[in-house]
Amino acid sequence: MFQAALCLTASDIVEEANKHIGSTTWAQSSFYSFRFYPGTNKCNLFVYDVLEAVGADPPSRHWYMYSPISAAEWGNTGSSVLRNERCWNLCTGGKQNGDVISGQGHVGIVTGYHLTTSAGTNKVVQNNWGYRSSGFGSSYKITACWRYDYYSNGC
Repeated sequence: MFQAALCLTASDIVEEANKHIGSTTWAQSSFYSFRFYPGTNKCNLFVYDVLEAVGADPPSRHWYMYSPISAAEWGNTGSSVLRNERCWNLCTGGKQNGDVISGQGHVGIVTGYHLTTSAGTNKVVQNNWGYRSSGFGSSYKITACWRYDYYSNGC
């Protein structure tokens, strides 16, 4: 019997991320679970939860429990965790919708022309983080861009 493969696209990731704009679930100021209290960054949890919701097999530190990789791990181009994930590759040819970008201890999802959606201090926001000309979120401080392999068998 033939089983159709999930046809995941970058648009699916973008739509899922953007439907949470304004949500306080992943805000630094919010309580997420017994392990993620107010005052802890949750941008990595937001990325993980968005990717998981669309079936994009998000990277995890441990297979047996909820343990999304950190923003710093997303920002590490030599990450053994990401390099061992068959469905994730470093971006080539510039940032595209659905890509995960990281730098300066923050991680977000590219969701439009010079736009990213990510969890901030008080809520999920869409802004120009990762594309700014200077300061926090400037393009030259983005250390890594990862792209889901939409076309690979098993991804």
